[in-house]
Amino acid sequence: MITPSGTVGGVAFDQVRFTNVGRDQARDVWGGADPVAISEIAVGDAAEGLSRNNTELGNELERVSVSESFPDLTSADYSASVTETAIREIGLFNADGDMISRATIPESEFSSPVDVEYTLTVENDDSTSKGVLTDAGQEAVRDALVANDPNLPTQYAYGSDVTDPTTGDTALGDEVIVLQLDELLIGSSGDEPFSSFVDPEPTDPVVAEADEVRDVQSNFIESRRPVLQESTASSDLNSDYVGGSAYAFQEEGDYVIYEPFELEYLLEADNIGIGARFNTDYAGSDGNNPTVELALIEHDTETEVGRATIYEGSSGLSLFWRGFGDDDFFSDLSGDSADAWTDGDIEPGTYHFRLEATSNPSGNGEETIVDIFSFFDTRYDYYFDSEVNEFGDLDGPELYPDQAPVEFTTSTRRDVTEAVLETEWNDTSNEQFIGLRNTDAESFITASNTDTLSANFPSSERGVTVQYGFSRYPQDSDPQEGTPRYGHKAQAVTRHDLTANVAAITPDGIGMANLRAIIQPDEIVGETLREAGQLADDGTLLSRSVFAEFEVEEQQRVISSESITWSNP
Repeated sequence: MITPSGTVGGVAFDQVRFTNVGRDQARDVWGGADPVAISEIAVGDAAEGLSRNNTELGNELERVSVSESFPDLTSADYSASVTETAIREIGLFNADGDMISRATIPESEFSSPVDVEYTLTVENDDSTSKGVLTDAGQEAVRDALVANDPNLPTQYAYGSDVTDPTTGDTALGDEVIVLQLDELLIGSSGDEPFSSFVDPEPTDPVVAEADEVRDVQSNFIESRRPVLQESTASSDLNSDYVGGSAYAFQEEGDYVIYEPFELEYLLEADNIGIGARFNTDYAGSDGNNPTVELALIEHDTETEVGRATIYEGSSGLSLFWRGFGDDDFFSDLSGDSADAWTDGDIEPGTYHFRLEATSNPSGNGEETIVDIFSFFDTRYDYYFDSEVNEFGDLDGPELYPDQAPVEFTTSTRRDVTEAVLETEWNDTSNEQFIGLRNTDAESFITASNTDTLSANFPSSERGVTVQYGFSRYPQDSDPQEGTPRYGHKAQAVTRHDLTANVAAITPDGIGMANLRAIIQPDEIVGETLREAGQLADDGTLLSRSVFAEFEVEEQQRVISSESITWSNP
């Protein structure tokens, strides 16, 4: 309780109220708001309508600055002299101009100057038998109200002692665990599977599984080297080819069927690119080497989904990457901007490729020789290497996207201004990044090539949005023996812990606050809890309460809610 009292020229206040504005000021500072000093006393001549709802005097006549003193640890005195003598009401104001208390006195005669004394006293409410505001807690409330460097709560402790609380308590009877009120774990992969809180868009090359989030293959390449299911095309040997050999298509109907692969996201038609590293043998001037087409087949049903032409109608081409559709990757063989793929979006599923010669206009034995081809998502960059190393391998193109972001939001019932993201990845090289923003912010605070990020947000909002940016590895070291030498592994997140300075003490009505603390599962399994209390940063006990005992079980999350009320008798 906060009890105002005082005198005017030696005449005691007969009625006094600590206003709702004052109660809310004490409540808000207890929850972390900046304290506001008490700076002025005002007097007036209207004694009617005294109420906690008052925000000003009935008829103010004079306002003056105050002198402040602290006669003991739980009270504050304010004194001033006024020249006005027709005094029936008195108001105590803070530096923001808010009236935090109003009092009235009986009609009296005064001689100028008139001395005014106003006292605020903090007391524990004895009507609450199972909880107390300790002596240190009462001092902290006084200091919060008057901006005297208050020792405010930053921690919440649980213990096992059932002894009745007293205002003289300086510690819990048997402390078990202490929680930081400004470091609440609001999201963790240890509490729930990734797949329950990360939900990539269907077109994102990212999947969320129970124990990890990872990017998935966005470029599908095939060469002579993989084990083949079936082939009628012949082999052409040359050290410039991947693995030293390539498929030569000579007769109409020559084909190669490749092993199946998994597409794990929706690949939209507008984002499909196709390229091939191939050449033709010399065919004189007729330009009639075999046309070669690439067909995509749904593996289980043997249904053709679509096809595109790899080569048609030009002889004497040297070994190089060429492709249709996207000038950022290749020059278009046909000389126009025709789409690489015109057969619609490709749903996730199991597919295989069929490469086949569909015509041979000359029939004179000319060959179209396909070394390697790429079926890729054009939203990402790849290095289309065209010179094999001494082992017959190309450095690229990489199999995974260079930067595939996914984001998700963790909602909170309280405002957040700071957050810390701690994760574990299998790799954090290349274009990998993590980002944070609170819900309504326009942009993310990001950090690259790291698994930890701390963020201070420019405004206070409910909820935190997390962003993962996936890439591929290795980037330029530790290559594999094979094509591609780099970028053939996916990045994955395997642990996610998000903490935030969620306002643990929040408004819960006029002059009322609610404190919420959470013990995460498996932190204190088997402990018996019977008491709790608010602590300042230096460990000072500000409150203590006892409750019905219970033993913490495995996987049990303990959530406490403590109500605090600032009132006057």
